[in-house]
Amino acid sequence: ESISYINDERYTESFVSAALSKKKNLILKDGYKLVSENEGDVKYIKRRLNEISFVTEKSFNELLSEVTNSVLYNHNSFLYVARKEKSSTGSVRYEGSKKVIPIAGFFYIPETKIDLLENELNDVVGYRYNISRGIYNEFKKNEILHLALNKKPGLNIGTPPLEPVKDDILSLRQIEESLERLIYKLSIPLIHMKVGTEKLPAGKDRTTGRLEVDIVNDMMLNMDEAGGITTSERVDIKMIGAESQALRLSSYIDHFKNRVLVGLTISDVDLGTGTSTTGGAASVVSEALRQNVEMYQTYIENFITDNMITPLLLEKESNSK
Repeated sequence: ESISYINDERYTESFVSAALSKKKNLILKDGYKLVSENEGDVKYIKRRLNEISFVTEKSFNELLSEVTNSVLYNHNSFLYVARKEKSSTGSVRYEGSKKVIPIAGFFYIPETKIDLLENELNDVVGYRYNISRGIYNEFKKNEILHLALNKKPGLNIGTPPLEPVKDDILSLRQIEESLERLIYKLSIPLIHMKVGTEKLPAGKDRTTGRLEVDIVNDMMLNMDEAGGITTSERVDIKMIGAESQALRLSSYIDHFKNRVLVGLTISDVDLGTGTSTTGGAASVVSEALRQNVEMYQTYIENFITDNMITPLLLEKESNSK
């Protein structure tokens, strides 16, 4: 299995980009805090994270931001666990008779460049990292940490968040493009000149012998952009435009826009574009966004606690054999 959604044009849609950016900011807004009943464990983890940042040349905040970004965009995030005794102050430990080398660093791997290697039972047995065309590295299952959200039955990867709303996003973009063409078309009104009356229809000009329609048409074509023309009562001029009849796509845009926003668990009020939502309704709508953000925070917290913090704690000198 592989993931290849992040470069999809759906992510460049303005509502999608703004929604994901806002969620990321809310998730990381208050930073993080290490909490434990044992203050010594907190000091130890802080020291190890600082050491890992030095070895990997990337701060833990940067790593957390990359994980959050991957989870938001694709519901998948991968970290490579590098183990090297000389580059770590953690202690060697044992799982039974198996020697476990201490962790030296965690390295973020772009989810769009990694494939899952599965056996005939559909179990993940390893990972393949595509470095470039025809060049790749393979990792054992225990060398990669994988956070996956919303996994469908039978799949080992998370379902990207835009999968349920992809058709609505594409429909919204197509309708907006149609409206843009319509507005451009109707921005320049059509000038209609009627020459003559029912009793005295247009004929030939007595002076020049030309048709009156041709004379008036030439006058219009040669008219300056900021100018005008003078006619007799036999010429009636009208400006034909949309006349409030053609620009009816706005209701369709609103319909698909609302479908996209619902799929993104966000509202136009949250994005700062709402104009008619009351304060009470805004708080209700924002509550859905808050719950969605807290859901992501919980997944990321549990992932880091179980797969990063706990293994580091097991490497404390008192836990080694």
